[in-house]
Amino acid sequence: MPYEHSGNETKRKYINTTLLSPSDLKEPLLVFKLYGEVIDCISSLQSVLEKQSIGKQDLRECIRKSLKNFTFSQSHALTLRLAHVYNDFRRLGILAIGHGGNWGKNEEAKLTQLGTILLKCKEKIQDKEKIGAVIFYLCELYGDKVRDDEAGVCRNIWIEKHGTHVLRYNEQILLREAKKLVENFYLKNCRNLSFLSSFNLFDFIIFSTLISGKNLLLVGRPGAGKTSYMVELLRQLGIPYDLRTAHAEWTAYDVIGGLTVRGGCRYGFLTKAVTKCRDALKTSGRPHWVIIDEMNRADIDRALGEFFTMLDIEYRNTEIVICDKKKVKVPFAFRILGTMNTYDRTLLYKLGFAFRRRFALIDFEQLRNLNYSNYEVNKFKKKILEERECNYNELNKDKVLSTLFLSNSEENDYALVFQELYYKLRERKTDLLNIAIHDLQIDIEKILFCIVSEINEKGGKLNQCDVCPILIPPGVVADALRFLIAAKLLCDFLIAIEPQKGADMCGRLETWIALLDSALATFLLPQLDILAEYLQIEESSREIGEMLQDIRRSIDEYGLKLSSNYLERLRRGYNVP
Repeated sequence: MPYEHSGNETKRKYINTTLLSPSDLKEPLLVFKLYGEVIDCISSLQSVLEKQSIGKQDLRECIRKSLKNFTFSQSHALTLRLAHVYNDFRRLGILAIGHGGNWGKNEEAKLTQLGTILLKCKEKIQDKEKIGAVIFYLCELYGDKVRDDEAGVCRNIWIEKHGTHVLRYNEQILLREAKKLVENFYLKNCRNLSFLSSFNLFDFIIFSTLISGKNLLLVGRPGAGKTSYMVELLRQLGIPYDLRTAHAEWTAYDVIGGLTVRGGCRYGFLTKAVTKCRDALKTSGRPHWVIIDEMNRADIDRALGEFFTMLDIEYRNTEIVICDKKKVKVPFAFRILGTMNTYDRTLLYKLGFAFRRRFALIDFEQLRNLNYSNYEVNKFKKKILEERECNYNELNKDKVLSTLFLSNSEENDYALVFQELYYKLRERKTDLLNIAIHDLQIDIEKILFCIVSEINEKGGKLNQCDVCPILIPPGVVADALRFLIAAKLLCDFLIAIEPQKGADMCGRLETWIALLDSALATFLLPQLDILAEYLQIEESSREIGEMLQDIRRSIDEYGLKLSSNYLERLRRGYNVP
């Protein structure tokens, strides 16, 4: 009952864990269709289209029209049923306004974030029952951000998912049945990740890199299409961006900002982009990024100043201070994308190892044209069928995952960039990298650790250089592991959105060979690039060359041709990538 008696006075009281309409319908699950009919009516109103708000009379009329199509188990007056549906909409977080008795004559109910998303979804889903069920599905995603006084039921549904609250039976049934009814349909038609269905393998690898928390640096010859590819990718993702071309005159003042000659405070282009990113996340749920073309034309290590540390998302809980007074907090979802011209590398600034560690360096043309023959696939199969135990005890796996969980839900800010991936990761905390392809079980994490152990075993024997022994550090291994976890999350979504496309992409052994190969070539092998200069020194070149050749043979046994080619280039004294 929505009333509480106190002495001679009757007071209205919210019962946040109780929906009113389902208990009144002869078949409670018909509430999906009822809510869908009301949403369909609301979506056609001019005030909703123009101002995202609805007046009391318009809402009452929409509910009245919808109620005519349903049969109820109790003989309540129409006005009471109108109040039931209205309060359900309010408690489910679709509308935000005071209770019916306090609704002013000219006041309008505002659509909440859930309501806005629901109407956008309505444009793509015509089935009214599915639209009504989507409400409950959205509660599971967004309920933690809806104010208690706006959406009691929605919030409690979200809390129940995490085991801290027990709901009435009806609400649990409604939530479960809604998921059955709409999950795949909603994923395909409404969710932000629908663009995955158009991705090829190269797009998939690039996107996995970005959502794993890394900034991106595409490396290659001039005219290869690096910049145009980035621009097109961000257009496809719906992510706005600033495009800048680096030059030798850049300083921290240009990039970060500082005091003006008049004593004011000026933001640099990067801190401006950070501010745009925070605003964009709050309003649209999409970040705002920066593309820096020809990054090695600037002394970027020096120009980044204090922002250098913020390249790593793990340190973004702190703030950058500009002009000793203005504080700028970098969102977890913020990324810098760059290009580097390899033809002029010797004439331009060299990127330091600390800088490169915070970027994923990808050889644009080599990775884009990567494919594997049956010969390489069979080598991989043979290798992974060997009974081997490989552990990398230096890595804290909880920390690997905790970095992906970094978020500020109040600002729609997630290290994984997309909220959907954040929630998917929360569902899948175990067996993240156990892959089943036909009759083959693949533990990608174990394979990665085996390769790292082999590299460290061989590199640990070197003693003919200042930086010897050569060991792959835990932070770099963590980067590679996060990249593979991100790829698996994307696979799960792609399979849900487009089962056939998902099977074609993620159900092929070649895809996982490419992902593992990319993890090595992008994160691990650049750590060996320091050896290129020692190969020019006669007394150390032989030992180092033999070590690299030994590592290359081990990598080649897995059929990882990209990494094998990198090692051969390095053995000959060339930088990678």
